[in-house]
Amino acid sequence: LIQPAASSNVSGWEVQLYQSWKNAAAVLDGLDDGGGMLEDCLGGLVYFSAGALESVAASNDDKETVNFPWHKLWKTAQCICNDALATNAGVLMGSVDGNAADSPSADNADPSLYDEDGVLYGGYEDEETWREMSGEETPSTASSPTSEKSRVPLLMVCLPELPANAAAEVELICASRRAATCLNVDSGSLSRSLVPCGDRNQTTAPVDGGILWDTGYDNANPPASMDRNQETSSCVEISSVARYVGLGCACVSTVMASLKPNEGSSMNEATNVFNFDVEDILSKMVDKSINNAKSKDEMSSLFTIGDVLNVRLYYKAASVSQRKSSDHVPANSSSVQIEMVDDGSMLRTQLHSALRLKSKQYHDTANIDRDDGSADIPAFTVVPVLGMHLSNEEEPTISSETGIPLIAMQVTLADSIRMETEMWVRHNRKYQYDN
Repeated sequence: LIQPAASSNVSGWEVQLYQSWKNAAAVLDGLDDGGGMLEDCLGGLVYFSAGALESVAASNDDKETVNFPWHKLWKTAQCICNDALATNAGVLMGSVDGNAADSPSADNADPSLYDEDGVLYGGYEDEETWREMSGEETPSTASSPTSEKSRVPLLMVCLPELPANAAAEVELICASRRAATCLNVDSGSLSRSLVPCGDRNQTTAPVDGGILWDTGYDNANPPASMDRNQETSSCVEISSVARYVGLGCACVSTVMASLKPNEGSSMNEATNVFNFDVEDILSKMVDKSINNAKSKDEMSSLFTIGDVLNVRLYYKAASVSQRKSSDHVPANSSSVQIEMVDDGSMLRTQLHSALRLKSKQYHDTANIDRDDGSADIPAFTVVPVLGMHLSNEEEPTISSETGIPLIAMQVTLADSIRMETEMWVRHNRKYQYDN
């Protein structure tokens, strides 16, 4: 593990996070078939451990509040990730093979000025000649050439512990360089929708104490002091963003459900009680992940539930608080208090039910024969986390009023037949209608 110098003001998790990006860029550069770059990512997961929470709590100036400063962790991490994606973490294409080692300004060079073999300007005397000979337009100086391609949606989650006692790790889903060069890799727009709190299967519990997903722990009897108007003071906002390669070829959709107050009510009122149908929320999140898996110019998505390879569901399973300085915490004890509250068995059952119903409806509509009468469902995993954040903005704009993240979902979709067809048609070819 990489640790900062003793005299450095940088936390260990920050160094490990950037080093993780640098390691990922080096691995991609060493791949066959032209290597790869971080801008080829379709989606990513950024993991943090409780050790990162300790570092953030130690640097927090406000020691008299129990609320953990999640915004500081997410904002710092987002700045590091944005910088790594925009600069390919400082790794020049071809550096693994030594092709770019002799470049005089390799440390500060723009990766877009090198071809797939790591040769500056593709071997020509200047960039303009290279672009003209290769049939590409010279990028405008008004904007960074990697500003749009490097806008990769990232799901940041905090786990109790990471392997090898790490504080930060990165996991990426990438397109091959061959696919990325002949097919368009881009991110769709961020889509938001509100889901009013339902009247059935209501769950009443304080959010600050953790969400009681597990059956048998639900409080079916709300407090007598609860006002009827308070029951409708909050709603669930579902945010979805997708990044794709080609049209209907492959895509990674990231969806998050957050608890938000309605107009006229404060966040404090919304966190006291919330009522919603969990299975309905999960069903809408799956629909969002599929319907939003399209480019900005497409009218509708080309994917169906049959193209879903796997679903990863992350849910908040613990309450995280910061110990006050007045609590007289011993020197060797933790400054962050973590209390796990459930195992999410109900959430697993409801996700399985939602996927099974959608798969059955799709197979029935498509008239797909099934010998045993059952429909195959996508693979899925359910992971408890301490906290989560959806990073999609070019600049960090994190506010406490954006809501409380409850559930996050990362869905991988692919149509292998369409992918192979598009690559066969477009590899080393250029058409007049291409942008």
